[in-house]
Amino acid sequence: MEIVTLTLGPLRTNCSIVRRNGRTLVVDPAADAKAILAVLDQRGWKLDAVALTHAHFDHMLALNDLPVSEVYLHVVDRKSTRLNSSHDQIS
Repeated sequence: MEIVTLTLGPLRTNCSIVRRNGRTLVVDPAADAKAILAVLDQRGWKLDAVALTHAHFDHMLALNDLPVSEVYLHVVDRKSTRLNSSHDQIS
């Protein structure tokens, strides 16, 4: 398993990019999609899914700018937020 941690945005939110068994997950894609995509590109990784630890705005600011259709968020937070309908699967 490989983990890359970025601190992004004005609130300095931690974002992790996790690679395991050929799949890549971004946890809490904060305010800088370009920085996240740059890491993926540099390493030759394809983004498979995003996991949000909770639905605070600073943990998902870059979500709509990432090429991903699978988004994971706890059911309690799913009820309190509106995510872009372009995400095919919000679990």
